[in-house]
Amino acid sequence: MFKRPTSAAGLLCATAMLAVPVAGQQQQQQELVEEIVVTGSYIRRSSFDSASPLDVLGQDDFAKAGAISVKDIAQNLTYNLGSENFPDTLRSGATTGTENINLRGLGLNSTLVMMNGRRQAEAPNLTNDGVAFVDTASMMPTIAIERMEVLKDGAAALYGSDAISGVVNFITRSQFEGFEIQIDNQMITSASDYGTPRDWNLQGIMGFGNDRGHVVAAASMLDRSEMPMYARDFTFAGGLSAFGSPGAIFTTQGANESDAAFAARTDAFQASTMLPNVAGGADLDCTNVPHAQGAPGDNGTRPVSLLLASADRCLVDFLPTQSILDEERRIQFFAEGYYLLIPEHDIEVFGEFHSASNNVKRANSPSYGFVSAPTVPISNPGLRNDAFRRGLGGEELIDDAAAQALGFANTMEAAAANPLVGPVIATVRPFTGVSEDVYRDRGRVPNTGLIERDKTHFVGGLRGNLPGLDGWIFETAATWSEHQFSGFTAYDTNDPKMQQSLAGFGGRDCNPATTGPGDAEGNCFFYNPFGSAYLADPSDVGPNGLYNATEMHIDMIDPIMSLTKQDLFVLDAVVTGDMFELPAGSVGIALGAQYRDQSFESIPSGTGANFDFSFVVGQEQFKVKRDVWAIFAEALIPVTDSGSFIGPLEFSIALRHEDYGSGTGSTTDPKIAFLWMPSDEMSVRGSFQTSFKAPGLAQLGGSSTSLNNVQQDPFNPDSARVFVPGIAIGNPNLAPEEADVANIGFSWEPASGPLDGLRVNFDFWAFAFENAIRKEANTSVIADFIAGDPAAADKITLDALGNIAVIRSEFINAASVDTKGFDLGLRYDLNVDHAGRFDLFYNMTYLTEYKFRESPTAARVDGRGKRNFQTIGAPAPKWRANAGVDWMLGNHSANLTLRYTTDYDMTRPPSALIASFNNRTPDSNISDHLTVDAQYSYEFPSLFNATGPATLTLGAINLFDQDPPTLDDGPGYDSKIHDPRGRIVYGRVRVAF
Repeated sequence: MFKRPTSAAGLLCATAMLAVPVAGQQQQQQELVEEIVVTGSYIRRSSFDSASPLDVLGQDDFAKAGAISVKDIAQNLTYNLGSENFPDTLRSGATTGTENINLRGLGLNSTLVMMNGRRQAEAPNLTNDGVAFVDTASMMPTIAIERMEVLKDGAAALYGSDAISGVVNFITRSQFEGFEIQIDNQMITSASDYGTPRDWNLQGIMGFGNDRGHVVAAASMLDRSEMPMYARDFTFAGGLSAFGSPGAIFTTQGANESDAAFAARTDAFQASTMLPNVAGGADLDCTNVPHAQGAPGDNGTRPVSLLLASADRCLVDFLPTQSILDEERRIQFFAEGYYLLIPEHDIEVFGEFHSASNNVKRANSPSYGFVSAPTVPISNPGLRNDAFRRGLGGEELIDDAAAQALGFANTMEAAAANPLVGPVIATVRPFTGVSEDVYRDRGRVPNTGLIERDKTHFVGGLRGNLPGLDGWIFETAATWSEHQFSGFTAYDTNDPKMQQSLAGFGGRDCNPATTGPGDAEGNCFFYNPFGSAYLADPSDVGPNGLYNATEMHIDMIDPIMSLTKQDLFVLDAVVTGDMFELPAGSVGIALGAQYRDQSFESIPSGTGANFDFSFVVGQEQFKVKRDVWAIFAEALIPVTDSGSFIGPLEFSIALRHEDYGSGTGSTTDPKIAFLWMPSDEMSVRGSFQTSFKAPGLAQLGGSSTSLNNVQQDPFNPDSARVFVPGIAIGNPNLAPEEADVANIGFSWEPASGPLDGLRVNFDFWAFAFENAIRKEANTSVIADFIAGDPAAADKITLDALGNIAVIRSEFINAASVDTKGFDLGLRYDLNVDHAGRFDLFYNMTYLTEYKFRESPTAARVDGRGKRNFQTIGAPAPKWRANAGVDWMLGNHSANLTLRYTTDYDMTRPPSALIASFNNRTPDSNISDHLTVDAQYSYEFPSLFNATGPATLTLGAINLFDQDPPTLDDGPGYDSKIHDPRGRIVYGRVRVAF
């Protein structure tokens, strides 16, 4: 008889609750045992044990953690390293609002994420490393999750590409009956001065059916308020840039200017600086411009005396305008069902549907700088005013009457005749501190992006007994999944329009053919990049006007828009059954085939497609497709049974072949594993396999533009620039990534004596990851460029001042990672008379090795205990652990959890500029971190006239409000390891009907 498959670990929990000595229930338990399917295998088995290390987290685990999303569970898994669940806008780009999992720190795209054993379309936005991943925030509502199964030793031999480091499989509550509703509220108390950022999450699930079919549906809505950077007191000036508002001004040689004349003009310009503690390039109004925006009422512009003399200029810190959490609205819907179509063969039709809509308001710097700082012509009134104030000329530079008195037609002609007045380069941010009307006209105040993601996922199929083959079961299904991004991440300056504005032809309605430069009556305006624009009267417009008109600013900015989507279509079929009998039992077999059609498409807006943005440059349009065919087989071979003197021993063997066509080629990967149970209390497991990861579609033929944190420019070591745009180009000649994976472990659960109630799980694991695909490291590209490598000649663009403007890189098979370590899990259940039940637990992951090479010829780097920033590696603290106690007594329950991460090194020198600006001594160590979570729950037999129980929960995450360890870089903390939110108090009401 066909029975719907159920996870072994999940049934273990269910059986424990049903273990009452009643004959009917014992018979039901026996039937359930016959139906077990373990994640990591297609073969049904009569044992709850697995030959692979498997963690299972159920609804109780989500509830005890105060989780309202998968991120809240995944971030605290000790073997999850380098996931981007708190993406900061300095490093995460358009991935803001997504969530992901990174098992063993081998890459976001090396963990296969599935729902009910089926693949999902990847997120349409890439990380700054050009990596695609499955967004767990776009899946089903958490109330629909029965359990989250984590297979930790890789599974490419069964599931194919992406399963190098393991599999995360979300199993839904397919048999749920009734109705439940849950309301969560989380508040961040440490930001109370800002207004207490909070999350509201409303969820519901319902299920009904009969002996022929069943339907379950769930929905949720998350409403999250913004938490700006300045809401926490630990944030600091980590976004320093020499592109200030106002910024710095440098002379540049005119088209017909001789070398001698340029040198004389430059000397006169630099000698005219009148500000103390500010280098010669500073704008004259650096100390005069009111702080217009920021943290709050502060645009970050300050003249400072720092350790780096040439950085002694008017800097801007754009970090206060960023957010720790962006405002977000997330809506999810999930439904699944089945219907018994042919009762005599137990053949049923089944289907799933889920959709997700995620809207994020992304906070950005009010203004970006420029890839290449603009040249200001002498016709610009701001330049002429600056020259006049520096004493390089008289009033003829700013007043037409004075110019005419000297025989010139106007101030522009007078400036052209003055050898000490010439073009300059302005390193400025054009919109920091400007009127909010500039953005309000575009619908966003201030520079706020609107990210919109929509995901749709369908599954339909048949499963049941194979007619004529007793005991053989089949399942076949079609899956279609699409994840789409639309909207815009921010505004940036339109470079051609800015150049027109510098020449006096700015404004939407300006017609240069009929109107002169700066003719305000003809709707033409000058863009004045100098500090004098901030101090000018709004009526001061015209050929000699200094004020920057809102109409001109509005015309200079465009949204960074694109339409990006990933599509996935899958056909698969699996048959399972017993092949023949051995003395120890039946040999189980699974045979399957799969076809996948994948595509990735990106369509940027006009400005981006033309590469006309001043800072983010632009984005190439592309569409990449591929078809994948696969066949696989699995066998479960019992060698000895319980009657043997060594106890039961079984081997499992799996083999998968995938063909990617003429480009990537094909690969065949085996897995062999054993499970030995020398006693009823002990089981020993081991596995070895080869795994692979096919190149991502964007890595093969896409293009992505991101902002790269270079921190220190080797061409100008004292530069205060932090970020430069980087363009990553796909490489169609990439080969698959490969890995050898081994695991050996045991489980021990004494059944009697003083240790009755103890459970021990231990696994030692090793991954040898070769041929890893990575975007060429910025440091490598720069080093090759400096060394004169012809292949790097076109990969670096310098601006007029000699700073790095753009870095171009491609994806290569270059890197390798070797990591080893062990997982230890302890649990001791203790029943105390009249005091209740106490469950003590301890889970930890310890890295014994984490080494990598950036390329085949590069030196091997020991990344254990290091941040590994801008390398193939992930942040790799040596040790992470969770420990605590769960308590239950009657209707009461509570838990206390300690979460610990050991200290680790920055791996690159901290920024002396940033540390000095924050009055800190640079520190290369990221300190260890300990937080405490606490929770109390009470279950009411009935509440609100509900027919089922109701549970009220109160709790706190990071109860003692521990700040994340300080990092002298970026936002001031490592967002890939630490939670920056501080103390979170929460309440939850869950009612069953």
